[in-house]
Amino acid sequence: MKPSFSELVEINELKRLCEIFSNLTGFATAILDMEGNVLVATDWQEICSVFHRNNPEATEKCRESDTALGEMPSPGAKYNVYRCRNGLIDVSVPIMIENEQAGRLYTGQFLFAPPDIDYFRRQAAEYGFDETSYLNAVHKVPIVSEEQVGQVMEFLCRLAEMIGRMGLGNRRLRETNEELRLHRHELERRVDGRTAEISAKNEQLRMEVDERKRAEEELRKSEEKYRAVADFTYDWETWLGPDGRFIYVSPSCGRISGYAAEEYINDPALITKIVHPDDGKPWEDIWRKFSQGVSPFINWITGS
Repeated sequence: MKPSFSELVEINELKRLCEIFSNLTGFATAILDMEGNVLVATDWQEICSVFHRNNPEATEKCRESDTALGEMPSPGAKYNVYRCRNGLIDVSVPIMIENEQAGRLYTGQFLFAPPDIDYFRRQAAEYGFDETSYLNAVHKVPIVSEEQVGQVMEFLCRLAEMIGRMGLGNRRLRETNEELRLHRHELERRVDGRTAEISAKNEQLRMEVDERKRAEEELRKSEEKYRAVADFTYDWETWLGPDGRFIYVSPSCGRISGYAAEEYINDPALITKIVHPDDGKPWEDIWRKFSQGVSPFINWITGS
């Protein structure tokens, strides 16, 4: 959401600055946002603070005057000078933030000439004010020259420019912080997603490892059972590894051939020494038959 004018400037600092200005010059000040909210008000005249702003009809005329003063100055002018609908002179300068009017800086509640007492007497009757008190407030309104107003507005125009720069700087700072917040949120979202992905893969890997362990355990148990059977069989039982070497030779082979099972494992060529002469085939052929599960010693083993 777009920040309001009061969120972009230091209202308390501006109020203090305007108070110092009013004490030095005697000019009232006010800062309003574009919705007409009074953010700063210093040294207001009694005729406005006590009478006009406390009467519904007079206050409505004040708002109408504020709206008229809030319009942009005519081309070539820096500020607006306006006789408000309650009979006083007000001056306003726009506060611009990046070519957009964000607020208004006012001074005023003075007259360029002695007051028209008949005009204010009629106004007291219209609003129901006590005439004596109201006219006493009228006589307190300062009378200034247009030259004095020009000098004051030279300062206030520069102040309005400074406020605009302050607001712009704070707006860009907010935008940068919002971009950083969004980037941080996106980064956190990606990190969370990546973390979840890694966690899922780790869980999958853990399950695969557990499954492999279970398979290896089942294989081990199966091998132990098969080895137990093979150890007590009376048949010739051998297991070949991928490299063609014996990885298991049953004890029965030792009983049949006279060589211990470990000797066959340590010296695969030992098999050639027990081949029956009638099976005098090349070693490669013998080995091929072993690989195919065919025993080349059948004549020797069976005596046929």
